[in-house]
Amino acid sequence: MKADTMEKVRIHTEFIKLDALLKFAGLCETGGEAKELIQG
Repeated sequence: MKADTMEKVRIHTEFIKLDALLKFAGLCETGGEAKELIQG
């Protein structure tokens, strides 16, 4: 996804986990990769 592109996403829960959002956005391919990115 380009930095200048915005996509609206409707979630049906109170919140979304950051690792799930990173995967959805295509910034990470796996949950493990997302967690590594978050935790450093």
